[in-house]
Amino acid sequence: MVGYAIVDPTSVERQYGLITATFGSTRLIDDEVALRAALLRAEHASLRLPDALVLAVGIVEDADTIVTADKKWLRYSDRVELL
Repeated sequence: MVGYAIVDPTSVERQYGLITATFGSTRLIDDEVALRAALLRAEHASLRLPDALVLAVGIVEDADTIVTADKKWLRYSDRVELL
């Protein structure tokens, strides 16, 4: 979203709409997600908190696939697929 805001601030809402239409709505970080993210970070010292939170949401929501462009994520969950 930051990239869109830099290039064309008026496009942010439209881009957000496209993202949510494709991937679903955002999810609040609740206790279950926070705990799962903490467990992931404890298991993988190199995993950063923002990435752990994204992965944790996918796991808690029982997503079939967690998509990313970061190949390092493949070591964190068998649900991860590269774009």
